[in-house]
Amino acid sequence: MEMRNTLATLCTLLAFVATGYSLTCTECLSWNGMPCSGTSVTCSANEVCASLFMGIFLGTSSISMTASSCAPKEDCGISGSLSFPSSKTTFASSCCSTDYCTPAKPALPDIVNKYNGLTCPACVSVESDQCDPGERMLCTGNENMCYWQTTVWPGVSSDIEMRGCATKSVCDLVSAGPSSLFKPLNVSSNSFCTSQAFPVSH
Repeated sequence: MEMRNTLATLCTLLAFVATGYSLTCTECLSWNGMPCSGTSVTCSANEVCASLFMGIFLGTSSISMTASSCAPKEDCGISGSLSFPSSKTTFASSCCSTDYCTPAKPALPDIVNKYNGLTCPACVSVESDQCDPGERMLCTGNENMCYWQTTVWPGVSSDIEMRGCATKSVCDLVSAGPSSLFKPLNVSSNSFCTSQAFPVSH
């Protein structure tokens, strides 16, 4: 009898391996530490429950955001920052691998305001179709890549375009295409990076 139960357990485990067990996670978006609740989503076989934690600093004010959904395992445990004129965003992701689990909140990267000697084209456009990257900004900390993003938000008639500095981790994340980490935002975005961050001229 014991042998039969053992064989049954092994067969069940092998069935999970063969079919690829899929997690069920919660997809949600929350702001400023509010509880994140939303709909249930079934992940692909290679995905886990993931959360992207962001700190957005606009001048002297700041807001925090949490976006949770399914995401590939390679999107877990990443962190970095990106800066545009008058704003900076820091982020970190974490994951867990049981149904409806809540990823632990990681520490966001520290804000580093020390210039690293590089500059990037910098502009933000909300009203017009294209921003003028004639202005340049001084990059700080580990932000040694130039970043360019165009985003379409629901209900906004024109694209929002932003250019500035970013860490390599941001570029690695967007180079593989739209990440599932951003799915709860419900936006369409195209992002590009270049390593041609120019030294500050004296």
